[in-house]
Amino acid sequence: MRKIIFLLFLLILIPKGILCTEENVRRLSIDDVSRLALENSLDIQITQFDILISQTSLLKAESIFDIYF
Repeated sequence: MRKIIFLLFLLILIPKGILCTEENVRRLSIDDVSRLALENSLDIQITQFDILISQTSLLKAESIFDIYF
């Protein structure tokens, strides 16, 4: 029974080892990794929207002092 389980386990793992060849590996430099992390960071995207919201709030507050003709 153990031999059968072991052989099934090997049959599952062997194709994955074959698929992980150098052709499927993507090499990234530190700059690429940093850029991808910054682009995909949800916290940074939220912070960018917070900045836009703050700028809009500031313009709204300053608009009180605009002269209307």
